[in-house]
Amino acid sequence: MKILVAILFIVGFIISSCQRSSSELLTAPTIGEIQSCSHISPYNGKKVIGVEGVVTYKFKKGFTMQSIVNDPLQCSSEAIFVTTGVYPSVFPGQLVSVDGKINEYTPGSEEDHNLSRTELHDPSIELIDENVALPQPINLGKVSSIVPLNWIKEVNDFDIQKNGLDYYESLEFMLVEIDSGIVVGPKNSYNEFYVLPEEYQADNNLSMQGVLLQKFDDENPEKIMIDASYSFTKEVNVGDTFTFPIVGIMEYSFGNFKIWTIKDPVIQTTEIAQSIINLNSESLTIASYNIENLSRFDDNSRIHKLGCQIAKDLHFPDIIVLHEVLDDSGVQDDQEISSNQTLQSLTEAISSCGGPLYAYSDNPPINNRDGGIQGGNIRTAVIYREDSGVVLDIPDKEVNGLSFRGGLVKIDQNPMRLFSYESVFSGTRKPTLWLFTWKGEQYLVLGLHLVSQSGKTPSWGNIQPPENPEQEKRVSQMKLVTEFVNDILSQDSHMNLIVLGDINDYPWSETLNLLNSSPVTLLTDEKNTNENFSYIHEGNAFQFDYAAVNNSLLNQITNYSILHLNTIFNINSQISDHDPIIFDISRQ
Repeated sequence: MKILVAILFIVGFIISSCQRSSSELLTAPTIGEIQSCSHISPYNGKKVIGVEGVVTYKFKKGFTMQSIVNDPLQCSSEAIFVTTGVYPSVFPGQLVSVDGKINEYTPGSEEDHNLSRTELHDPSIELIDENVALPQPINLGKVSSIVPLNWIKEVNDFDIQKNGLDYYESLEFMLVEIDSGIVVGPKNSYNEFYVLPEEYQADNNLSMQGVLLQKFDDENPEKIMIDASYSFTKEVNVGDTFTFPIVGIMEYSFGNFKIWTIKDPVIQTTEIAQSIINLNSESLTIASYNIENLSRFDDNSRIHKLGCQIAKDLHFPDIIVLHEVLDDSGVQDDQEISSNQTLQSLTEAISSCGGPLYAYSDNPPINNRDGGIQGGNIRTAVIYREDSGVVLDIPDKEVNGLSFRGGLVKIDQNPMRLFSYESVFSGTRKPTLWLFTWKGEQYLVLGLHLVSQSGKTPSWGNIQPPENPEQEKRVSQMKLVTEFVNDILSQDSHMNLIVLGDINDYPWSETLNLLNSSPVTLLTDEKNTNENFSYIHEGNAFQFDYAAVNNSLLNQITNYSILHLNTIFNINSQISDHDPIIFDISRQ
């Protein structure tokens, strides 16, 4: 009987073993085999034993380890993150063997569209040796024959020579370094900034400040985010340099590959070339400025700094079209829609800093119908200088909308909100038209703030190419704008028409092509083409803010410039995330 029981036990054990799922199978791969030449490990969900590596860095709830013997494949990472759940007891330089389960962990929520990270969970750790030399860091500036220089994801295949996304995946959790380079994206509130290795500077056109320009055929994957610890308190601006190596772990989180620094970077401050514009006091000066959710409840220093910036850096233009002005209750959702007090606080700040006292024209939306922060009711508004002769024309209730009579333009509302009931402008800012008179001439100023790109999936995310759901809406918005522009100029081609604002799209986009195809011309700094940017995102600089004028007015435009007063500076020195644009209209 005992023999029979033993046989049944052995048979049962064999059967149960055979019935184990693939996730229960124990294997002994190398780290390179686990990582493989792929974003998803072939061992995902499987238990592994005896995975060896030297500890390279420890974190609050895990550590990174890297193989001391590289496999022959350049496309597979030799490192992995071991999740311990508590502060690990291992130390850098210890050679360990780890049993556990391979898990493709995706940080954030599903809506964030992050890539996954290959991690080893539920570990059992055995110490093999101590005082083992760490692997030599991969030098990102010394492998320029491999690093892609144009595309984040050019081909669907896993290809580290064509896809920046795949190249950095092949270094996941490995020790890396950059010997020297330049800062191309300033430090943000999370202690992150972007750098370009020195070896790649010759392959790019940088602005005079050191800005890296994105182009329609160049996404600049060779730049990389540096994620410094909070012990690093130095301000970092675009154009700053470093000659001591930045060393760290290649990591991925929040939609970006980045280098977790092992020690604080040594950054040399570079004096930034100031944005200077020579304005003609006899001309009409116009500016457009996205002032990033300005509220009268902002810290007084921000409102004061903005006022001084307008007075001293912009030299108090005659007309300023302002975008993202919040209502008088700020972010409180209380049915308030007026922004008179907010605009008043700004005009007083300009005056207190030596500028003139501006008049202002509010443009209240219907409550919570124009997007932005719930309850904030952001809008496009205008401040203007009555002391320089700028007059906001009185509405004429005898006309319907906009009319041309006796050589003059008549308008029944000033300002006039356009397309309020068009579906493509539902939930977003409405284009707004102002009619001004200056020195006997009328000027139609059309302020735009088209739908944002906030719904776009990450450039370095799990959807490639990234989805941009607002793009179609933005194009449809611009179609209505250009139809309106065509209608005005078909009635009077010499009418002084200025279209300007935050269009939220690239110079090579269909949105801008539509505006270019209408009878207006986009203004640009032709002498300094590398200065045509108004926004920096993830180390890439590009233009989102534009001005265009009807063709008959074009030869009167002078001193067009984008003043880089914000985007190139450390977050603590930024008043807005956009740079203002400014230009003169001279009298002929």
